[in-house]
Formats: sequence, C-alpha cells, structure tokens
Amino acid sequence: MIYQVYGRDISNNLVEIDAQENGVHIKGYIGKPNVFRGNRNFETYFVNGRYIKSNIIAKGIEDAYKGYLMQHQYPFCVLYFTFKGESLDVNVHPSKMNVKFANPSKIYDLVYSAIKSKIFTSLNPTYEEIKSEPILI
Repeated sequence: MIYQVYGRDISNNLVEIDAQENGVHIKGYIGKPNVFRGNRNFETYFVNGRYIKSNIIAKGIEDAYKGYLMQHQYPFCVLYFTFKGESLDVNVHPSKMNVKFANPSKIYDLVYSAIKSKIFTSLNPTYEEIKSEPILI
C-alpha cells in the first residue's frame, strides 16, 4: 500500500519496524534518513486503528533521527500502535485526532529506542554482511 500511495522511490528506502513493550505494540515502516521532507506531512501514525496526531510520538521519532537529518528535516514513517488496557484517552479533542497517554514518557522511550536502534542497524552493516561482500583489489 505504501508503494501505491508514495511511490517506488520511497518504498525502496523503508525499513520495517516491529517493537512491543508493556502492552504497547508498534508496527510499520520508517524511512532511511535519505527520505525526508521539510514538514511533518510524511509522519503518519495510527493508534488502535485511528489516525492521530501526537506531540509525544512526533518528538520520539524526530529525536531518534537526530544526527541523521539536518534541522527542519522530518522523517518518513507510517506506524501503527496497538494499546491494551486503559493507557490512553481518545476523547481529549472533539476531532478525536489527539490522544492523551497515561504514561507519555514510556511511549516516548519506546518510540525513540525502537526507531533509533532500527536506523542504526539499517545503516551499519553487520560483520557477516561485510565478510560476505566481495573485496575488489
């Protein structure tokens, strides 16, 4: 579906993400640092199937990309969050696009750590990958 909406160039530069902790599950795709925009329009996330806006999630994503993107560049991501229990309130705003988390710092930490580790591993090859690459002399 990402290919159909955003095209081949973006879909070829995505990394799959799947992380779970304390009843919160994040699944989706993040862009490699070469996929960015000058605004947050490429940051898309859903909570329990509902499209939302969240400053906590945006901050976690953008902080994870620090050092990989210049200032005023925003990453691409499509993330699906599944929450179990009473850990969020969707009735905070009339449009239901804003949510309130019971423990926002834990949400930030999960988003930050999951994305940061995925960016690092996608950009830094493992020893096995380096060993298997042909060496030209």
